[in-house]
Amino acid sequence: MTKQSGKSHGVHFRRACPKFLRQTFHEWASHSIAYSAWARAYYQQQRSRGSRHHAAVRSLAFKWIRIVFRCWRDHARDDEQTYLNALRKRGSPLAAVEDIVDQ
Repeated sequence: MTKQSGKSHGVHFRRACPKFLRQTFHEWASHSIAYSAWARAYYQQQRSRGSRHHAAVRSLAFKWIRIVFRCWRDHARDDEQTYLNALRKRGSPLAAVEDIVDQ
């Protein structure tokens, strides 16, 4: 949440949330960088845009939350190839990760 007053402004960190769950997703996203090509590419993309390490990991964790929710909703397993196909269909620059994986 952003707070503004006059010429100054700041971002307020949400404290009323399940902290263990937030930490769990943060750690999961952080570890996924080593094992998932698209996660590594997304993390690097965020870092190249100027995000710091933890901000990039939080952004990646949000992606994972969306994937897990979709798998839960559709009663499906997570498949990296399916996700890469969806990225390619939308024209995402992360779809080029498949070329890196195949090498």
